[in-house]
Amino acid sequence: RMLKLTRCLKAASKVQPYLQELLMGRFELTYAKMQVGALFVFLLFYTHVQACFWGLLSSFTDFGGAPTWEKSFIDDYRANNGGDPSPGDVYVAALYWSAMTITSIGYGEMLPLNTGERMICSFLMLISGMVWTYILGTAAGIAATLEPNLVLFRTTSALTAVENAFPVCTAASAHLHLPHVFPFYS
Repeated sequence: RMLKLTRCLKAASKVQPYLQELLMGRFELTYAKMQVGALFVFLLFYTHVQACFWGLLSSFTDFGGAPTWEKSFIDDYRANNGGDPSPGDVYVAALYWSAMTITSIGYGEMLPLNTGERMICSFLMLISGMVWTYILGTAAGIAATLEPNLVLFRTTSALTAVENAFPVCTAASAHLHLPHVFPFYS
């Protein structure tokens, strides 16, 4: 199975340039818009994987009838709806918990109820924090470069200001004297 997965990933890497050309050529998507789309797909995938793991967790932490988040959810569902939840309902509850954890909203109505769940939940919260930081940082990087003409104008304006402040200093050597201001010329 791992060999098949490796082959699928290799095939996907060969298809990526054609897909990118199709999206940029035919649908006129910019590279930044494609990056935002890829970031969104990554967020959905990670949310799904974490939800599946959280849903699976209650079967592993059910030691001798200990309370679990899933048992609590099922009891609440029965009290409110009069019947047992479907597996889809349990998955949506786990997906909801995962999205609330990743985005650090955390309303608090779905809690880990035993020590095993608390340990795994703490680990997932740490990983979710790193994933959310990556997503926000990448989105900020994309937003900062959406207007290439504005970036060029700001760069040129900053260089002109330095030339006016230091008339002896030329544009070519400004980055040598002020590398923290002009890191992109290095």
